[in-house]
Amino acid sequence: MRENKMMPGYFAEQQGSRPEKRATVWRSALRTLAVMVLLAAACQWLAGLPRLQAMGIGSLPLSILLGMVLASVLAPRWIYGHNPMGNADAADTGGQVLRRFCQQTLLKAGIVLFGFQLTLEQLWGVGWQALLVDVLTIASVLITGIWLGQRWLKLPLQLSILIAVGSAVCGAAAIMATAPLLGRRTQADAGEHDPEQHLAIAVALVALFGTLSVLLYPLLCQWFGFDSNTAGLYIGSTVHEVAQAVAATDALDSATQQNALIVKLLRVALLAPTLLLLGQWLLRRPVEDTDMDKNLQPQATDAPKRLPVPGFVLGFIAVIIAHSILPLPLWLTELAASTSAWCLMLAMVALGLNTRWQGMVAAGIRPLLLGFLLWLLLLLGGGWLNTLFVLA
Repeated sequence: MRENKMMPGYFAEQQGSRPEKRATVWRSALRTLAVMVLLAAACQWLAGLPRLQAMGIGSLPLSILLGMVLASVLAPRWIYGHNPMGNADAADTGGQVLRRFCQQTLLKAGIVLFGFQLTLEQLWGVGWQALLVDVLTIASVLITGIWLGQRWLKLPLQLSILIAVGSAVCGAAAIMATAPLLGRRTQADAGEHDPEQHLAIAVALVALFGTLSVLLYPLLCQWFGFDSNTAGLYIGSTVHEVAQAVAATDALDSATQQNALIVKLLRVALLAPTLLLLGQWLLRRPVEDTDMDKNLQPQATDAPKRLPVPGFVLGFIAVIIAHSILPLPLWLTELAASTSAWCLMLAMVALGLNTRWQGMVAAGIRPLLLGFLLWLLLLLGGGWLNTLFVLA
């Protein structure tokens, strides 16, 4: 009889557990959302400070850095929460879903909306020489980075690609845009480190060497006596981030800054064909080179290999074309630019909150060496290309 009296209470407790779990999930998601929005707002404010602007440190690297610091110092109690058993993962289901949504969906939305900052007229106005220099720079840095990372430094393929594409194209935005493309094609080659740690390492290296460029490039341009056209082409075709290109030309004249910004935006526009070609190369890599399950690779006997076209890349291209041919109001383009910045910042914050310092330290000095070698290639090789095609 005692057991029968206890049964209704037992079932009531079990039935009440599901709403309680839902409430825990929502509390976790709301807590994570509040932390992420506050961090993104703080990063946007910090990026506007004159000293950080002079160093070319934008809101995207700051977002991942502050996210990592906050997660490392305050986790798991304040960010991830605790359940009665002390298991942070079980109490952070909502936060995990929200951070994953930001790293995937908001990231792609931010890349697409970034296209509202570009027009075909702007890109064509810099001339075929600048386009040729940008294409050669991206191709040489990307190929060299993957080869050095894989063959010489023995880095995971995923990390080599992320560092190379961040150096070659447009820094943190290119790194985050490339991550969804890699997917399972490099999962087996990722090594013992979390793929999110690879993202964090690549973004940190872009911020580091891009800041060095901001400090060094104005001195080089003045030393070699470059005019505004040559200095703008050189800086725009070789500096990592858009914000760093603006900061590197701040001490120079306005014509240099305008030329550098347009050439840099041209490199940003080349992100779309770069991702398409990179996806084709990954699709055609031999199975034995990746140690992957053969089921992850299309079989040549079944169907011809087709070029993977990510939807957000097509959206990015479509937005550039629409912005070029449609008379869009200024408020709409400004709203799109602001929304894009917030989407990308929240994606970076989510990445930072999912990253631990221990994983980055465990990666060792080899990623740093790869980033340094690619920075030298941009500095010297980019200068040689500009001398060859622009000054000739």
